[in-house]
Amino acid sequence: MMPNCHEAHRQVIESYDRKLPLGKRIALRLHLLACDACTNFARQMKLLRYAMRHIDR
Repeated sequence: MMPNCHEAHRQVIESYDRKLPLGKRIALRLHLLACDACTNFARQMKLLRYAMRHIDR
């Protein structure tokens, strides 16, 4: 079952801390293909994580 946007946001964040099970990864990827808002959220999270890692270098 494909996650709703709230679940997708949670899974995007969770995926940075641990590898999601295959079924959840596929469902999340399908959701991101269909939802521009969640895709933008995922990109923003990726940028924030990158910035936080490189802030004091």
